[in-house]
Order: sequence, then structure tokens, then C-alpha cells
Amino acid sequence: MAESIPAPARAVGYPTPRSTASTPPHHALKSVVDQRLLPHNPADHVAPLKVAHKSMTILNEEQLDAFLTAVKQDAVRKAFFYTELTTSLRLGEICGLM
Repeated sequence: MAESIPAPARAVGYPTPRSTASTPPHHALKSVVDQRLLPHNPADHVAPLKVAHKSMTILNEEQLDAFLTAVKQDAVRKAFFYTELTTSLRLGEICGLM
């Protein structure tokens, strides 16, 4: 039987506007309200940021071949972009491999 891989302890990535409600200032103000030093938490009335979602552009095989041909002169860039285009690694993960 295959061993199961444990799930990460926490999600890794950039904070999203939805996660800003759990930021330290919000928790600090909640603590102040709990101690009855303020009548309400002013951070509760802050609307989350609206983020414009960009659709992903996907290269077809011809475009991928043309791109890799263009970066073929530089071995480091070729390896970087080949890894980026053929894996699901994020930019920060690929830069960590460099």
C-alpha cells in the first residue's frame, strides 16, 4: 500500500484580500473590544479589496517551440523557461531552484 503524504500544516502563498480580515490589527482591535475598551471593532466595517482576476494565457505548441528557440542562446534562461513552461511550479519556486 502506498504511503500517504501528510498535508502541509498551513497554506503557502501570498495573502489574499479575503485573508486580511484575520490580520494582526483586526485581532488586536477584537481584543480591545473584548476588554470593553472600545464599543465596536472598526476593522469589521472595512470592505475587502477587490482584485481584478486576469485570465491565464496558454501557449500552443508552435508558440512554445518559437519561444524556446528564441531563448536557446542562453543556457540558464533556456533551463529556467523550459522548467517554467513544462511544470506547474510557481515563479518563486523556480527562482529558488536557480
